[in-house]
Amino acid sequence: MIKYAVSPLDEVLWVSLPYIVIVVFIGGHVYRYAVDQYAWASKSSELLEKRWLNMGGSQLFHWGGILIVILGHIVGLLVPPGVTQAWA
Repeated sequence: MIKYAVSPLDEVLWVSLPYIVIVVFIGGHVYRYAVDQYAWASKSSELLEKRWLNMGGSQLFHWGGILIVILGHIVGLLVPPGVTQAWA
């Protein structure tokens, strides 16, 4: 079994920081809702630009995103374990 030395910077970046980000995210949403409740939601771009979105803009955006995610996973599976272990 391989033991890794954990530096204080690693602990901050990978243990504390994600929780801090979550608290700030939730706190920011609560603050925004409490301060300006009527500006909480924005008008939907679908209502404002329905004609342009029906021409394929929305569908192309979502299919492109799905394609990038799938290709990223495939490339991640094809990377040999030696490469990732060399980086660690």
